[in-house]
Amino acid sequence: MNEGLFQFEIIVSLLFLKHFLFDYVLQSKAMLLSKHIYGRWSGILHAIAHGAGTFFVLSITSLTCALFFAVLDTVVHYHIDWIRGRFGSKDVTSDCFWVHIGLDQLAHGFTYIAITSAVVHNVIGFNL
Repeated sequence: MNEGLFQFEIIVSLLFLKHFLFDYVLQSKAMLLSKHIYGRWSGILHAIAHGAGTFFVLSITSLTCALFFAVLDTVVHYHIDWIRGRFGSKDVTSDCFWVHIGLDQLAHGFTYIAITSAVVHNVIGFNL
């Protein structure tokens, strides 16, 4: 078994689980409804929660790594959500709304894949 691939699978799975928890289970209505307003505290808090989850997941590697990628995830997550909230459809009956939600989730997924790849290659030191 390729240990680097196994590490990748574990980390990316934990990041996707974290994403589900913070985007669908723990997100407040205020967070959900104000992401389109740049700088609104509830949107920032939502992104910080994601960053904290990323820190927790990556704390198995090193605290420096966990902190770096937690901050990166916070900033990227905030801006992905803001872009969708600001420019995406708000009509849940529209096909466009669901395409925009899908693009939002795809962007978050690619973020987690990129973070995991960087961690596995550069921090843990495995080649996939």
